[in-house]
Amino acid sequence: KGVPLYLVGLGDDRPVRNVKLGDLLVDDVAFLGDVVSFEARLTATGFAGREVSLVLRQHGRRDVLARTTVTLGRDGFSQQVRLPYRPTEEGQFRYVLSIEPLEGEVQTDDNRLEKTVRVRKEKVRVLLVQADPSYEYRYLRNMLAREPSIELKTVLQNADLEHARQDGL
Repeated sequence: KGVPLYLVGLGDDRPVRNVKLGDLLVDDVAFLGDVVSFEARLTATGFAGREVSLVLRQHGRRDVLARTTVTLGRDGFSQQVRLPYRPTEEGQFRYVLSIEPLEGEVQTDDNRLEKTVRVRKEKVRVLLVQADPSYEYRYLRNMLAREPSIELKTVLQNADLEHARQDGL
């Protein structure tokens, strides 16, 4: 047909600069005073070697509950990050795990993840059953009995009656 075509390339050959959080893993229920680990996948493009601050906050509040610094890996490399936190109040809370936006970052809406965690103040009930007395049984019984967050009941099947009166657990 004889029509000349003039092609003009638009855009940039470099990938979009972005830091992204994904796949947040945290327990739905936690006990008061226990450590809760917030684990997520962190993927960065265009910021290799830079340090970012990973922050945990309660939804709707400005105060920082936990913070750590993470060095970003090579472009497109997904790394797992973990942020521990020990709740001090019981109730149901919406936690926000976020990364501060970096200069030159194109998309910032994927820098935060939210998860609801219910914090309970209860004791864990443990039943320790053993056929015959042993040092391992005694050690485990004493260790669990000292823990204030555990309600322990023991059954020693082949014990003397005097041991049952002595034990008191």
